[in-house]
Amino acid sequence: HEVVKTRKNRATGHEEEVKVRVWRRIPCGGVVTLPLVDGQIKPSTPDRDQPDVRLQGTVRTNNKGERLVTLFLVNGQLEPDDNKDRAWLFQPEISVQAAEGEIDKAVFRRRPSNEVVVDDPERDRLALIYRSRLEYAVGHGVSVHAETTRDDPAKAHVVRTEIVPRYEVAVTETPGLDPRDRPAMRRMLDEGWLDMTRLAEMGPDGLRE
Repeated sequence: HEVVKTRKNRATGHEEEVKVRVWRRIPCGGVVTLPLVDGQIKPSTPDRDQPDVRLQGTVRTNNKGERLVTLFLVNGQLEPDDNKDRAWLFQPEISVQAAEGEIDKAVFRRRPSNEVVVDDPERDRLALIYRSRLEYAVGHGVSVHAETTRDDPAKAHVVRTEIVPRYEVAVTETPGLDPRDRPAMRRMLDEGWLDMTRLAEMGPDGLRE
């Protein structure tokens, strides 16, 4: 919509009233119940006032009995000639959770891993390091956040998309400064092994130590 603001004209030095266009977002959305039946999910409209914005997807079951659900939001609105942005969706979000009345809310499991065996030591090391960082969903052009349960981190009770992902990085302290650190960690600090300049000047024998 348009509002009137007072601005100073740099050429004349006088204040003038000008019309400027500002954004005003209108929250939309709603709740949709999804049938977990293999095949395409019938398009549904979460918001009755936005019939051209539809939720669609597919459901399939693998040989382990795990349901793989794909969901996507379709914006079928036609862009007007005067202001095309009115047909856009800003920061849309899809949030999925168990239906009301379900006793077990943790209905999400980690995504099935690739069954193809690959002789790759690096992948094995990464799988070991990040064994507690499970993946429940993958977004296409958007990030995905999962809320896990306290009793079992391998299960999640909410999965939702996020336009701006966030992650809290744990505090990292330099090892060796705390007397309770292991002797090997204190030696790393005393020998300067955490100094990139020191490492660059060390010979091959020192690096192998």
